[in-house]
Amino acid sequence: MEVTFLQMAAVVLFSAIIVYDQMNTQLLVIGGKVIAGLGVGLILGDPVTGLAVGAVLELMSLGVGAYGGASVPDYWLGAITGTMVAVMSGKGADFGVLVGVPLSVLAIQLDVLVRTATTFFVHKAKAAADRGNVAVAYRWLWNGYTFWFLKYIVPVVLLFAIGADAMSAFVNWVPQWFIAGFSIAGGLLPVVGIAILLRFMNTKAHLPFLIFGFALVAYLKVPMVGVAVFGLAAAILVFRAASKQAQAAAVPSASNAALSTVGVNNDEL
Repeated sequence: MEVTFLQMAAVVLFSAIIVYDQMNTQLLVIGGKVIAGLGVGLILGDPVTGLAVGAVLELMSLGVGAYGGASVPDYWLGAITGTMVAVMSGKGADFGVLVGVPLSVLAIQLDVLVRTATTFFVHKAKAAADRGNVAVAYRWLWNGYTFWFLKYIVPVVLLFAIGADAMSAFVNWVPQWFIAGFSIAGGLLPVVGIAILLRFMNTKAHLPFLIFGFALVAYLKVPMVGVAVFGLAAAILVFRAASKQAQAAAVPSASNAALSTVGVNNDEL
């Protein structure tokens, strides 16, 4: 599809908003990749494809966190660029996911480069703050934001520079069996994110719930929204049971503490 200049500018601005949210407001921490894909899809006129790409990359990112400043695949950027490629090439969400995932991994190097470059601005801001010049410190910090914005804007602009015609020509040149392999791999990728998440969870203690969820999908053909509703109900029941156990355990402890204050113990009773 052909993309207008207004659509290009809107995607660039939306990408900048995503970066600002990550560094400041963090309103999109939960479900951010879905929103990123959906936003780009809305701008380019295909929100369904954007939602599909963002949802898969959201699943890929489960259990992956940049703890301690570690550089991890940037699935936000993958959702944006994957949606762009999917819509502009006309090959759908599967192809967009398979392009977005490697771009997310390649973005690790961009992340390292940006973090290295921005240390200069942080030291300058700290020196200004030590002198008591808060305004100058903020100015240095905002200058450092430029590199974070460029981390997203440059790949987006490059994809627009390549153009939809070039993308379509490249996709048409790629053998069909290769595209089919992309589709199969795209269907498997969400499982990777879920598997990573399960490694961090107490799966042995909650194995019956995993089996129950699997049975709902595999045998009763319940959609994922329905499984989520069942999961929510089970979580509420478990939470209430745990709360009652905690309250029941707290009552004898409180009684023993009260008796000990008056010099009486259970053996004497």
